[in-house]
Amino acid sequence: MADFLRYYKQFLAHWGDELWSLGREQMVGFMLALLILLFQIRNRLVPAKDAGWAAQVVFLRPYLALIGIYLAIHLVRTPWKLDQELREKLQHRTSQEEVKGHIALLTRLTDRGQEFIRRCRSERGLVPQGEVEAWAQEVAGSVEEIFDSTYVARLESVSGIPAGSGHWPNSGNRQVDGYVHVRVYRLQQFIDELQEHAKRMT
Repeated sequence: MADFLRYYKQFLAHWGDELWSLGREQMVGFMLALLILLFQIRNRLVPAKDAGWAAQVVFLRPYLALIGIYLAIHLVRTPWKLDQELREKLQHRTSQEEVKGHIALLTRLTDRGQEFIRRCRSERGLVPQGEVEAWAQEVAGSVEEIFDSTYVARLESVSGIPAGSGHWPNSGNRQVDGYVHVRVYRLQQFIDELQEHAKRMT
């Protein structure tokens, strides 16, 4: 029952807005017609005795017919408009949820990359190259799916990225560290871009 009343409250509010817009639009036409009728009466183009009849013909009947047609149209149109607004809200909400999901995915990949960096700078053994490559491929695939192939090119570009620094117990991990560092740095940039996009959507 509460949902029923809520729906018809929205229906009447929307319908009222539509009728109000009609009133504002028709007021200009009404005033012009009134001025024309007064001009005709003043210049005796319409006899004074016929002014009442002329007013009915010029004002009352056309406007009553127009209002009736407008009411009927919006009785049919208003539910459709409400449905369209609901669809837009749901689509907007879905888009927001998708962006949040993308941010969460890239954040998880970033955390895994940072874990590789930590291992490179703390472990004496070599970090398994296969694990790093599998992670890098997952990162590239996710970035291309969320954005496009141009973002994959950005992901792998070292241009503008400050060099990482640290101590490597095994010098063989230094190259792996740099390889992962580039991708982690870009992932954080992409996350920042998505967060800005999410702010603009709210």
